[in-house]
Amino acid sequence: MLPVSHTLWASVWTGIAGDAVNRAKAFFRAQARAKPGSVPPAGIRLAEAVGLLQMMQARLSVALDAARAAHQARHGGSQADAPLSALLGFESDMNTLKISISTTALQVVQEVLMICGMAGYNDGTLYSVVCHLRDLHSAPLMINNDRIAQNTASLLLA
Repeated sequence: MLPVSHTLWASVWTGIAGDAVNRAKAFFRAQARAKPGSVPPAGIRLAEAVGLLQMMQARLSVALDAARAAHQARHGGSQADAPLSALLGFESDMNTLKISISTTALQVVQEVLMICGMAGYNDGTLYSVVCHLRDLHSAPLMINNDRIAQNTASLLLA
């Protein structure tokens, strides 16, 4: 159950961060149109947010590949055939997926908020990310990341 739930939640959080980045891009383009010939100062933050989002997407892709491989191993042979270290490694990977995506998604939206400023904070503008921020603040809290990290540390000792 945990690999599936961690993967699904990571997908949701990546989608929320992606939507926030799209809003930041729209805000950035509007700023650039207002002053043709200059790059708005938020460009550096936008580049950082896009880079973080791309890392999230890549991490999620790697986790999905690992989940597919684990599924094939379980259904192509018996679970007893898989070495314990591979099973513990997969479980550890799924745990770190939840931790890394939940914290990085929040970082992305905080960068977007800095890009959009009050337009991002005001709930009612095209650039608002208030709901994104609220929803992503819950990500590290539900099934607390500290508890998952402690469980992962125990797996790594095995």
